[in-house]
Amino acid sequence: MIWYLSITTWKGLVWDAEHFYGRIKPDAGALGLDNPNNVPKAIKEYDLDRDYIGADELVHRSIQFATERAVRAAAKKWFKKRARPGDVLLQSSHSSLDPVRPLAYYGKPSIYRRARALWRAYEAIDGWEMDEGMAQKLCDLWENLWREKP
Repeated sequence: MIWYLSITTWKGLVWDAEHFYGRIKPDAGALGLDNPNNVPKAIKEYDLDRDYIGADELVHRSIQFATERAVRAAAKKWFKKRARPGDVLLQSSHSSLDPVRPLAYYGKPSIYRRARALWRAYEAIDGWEMDEGMAQKLCDLWENLWREKP
């Protein structure tokens, strides 16, 4: 299961805004959340708070945090309680085949290390901006990485 952590803030946009917020979402297709009848099963299986569940998506919302680092730390703690073999927590607002920052992985350490290396390499070439051929290669490696057994 792939989980996505989205970090947002009004800091820099609103003069008195100081906090960061985090939202963790699973890959909805993997849980079958396109069918509202599957939502209660997901709540029970992943021990999620009912207040944050919608029929169209499974969402966990955080309280306010002082820094992005604090959001990531809380997300990792949340993930550690619920993760199963093969689960990964990525910092991204949405599903993407581009390498994004991996935060936690429950499985082989080598897969997590390779995910971080792919993300760093992708960031180093500024995504698709500098070298499309290399970006495509990194994206292909990223996609294949998550097909491996945990």
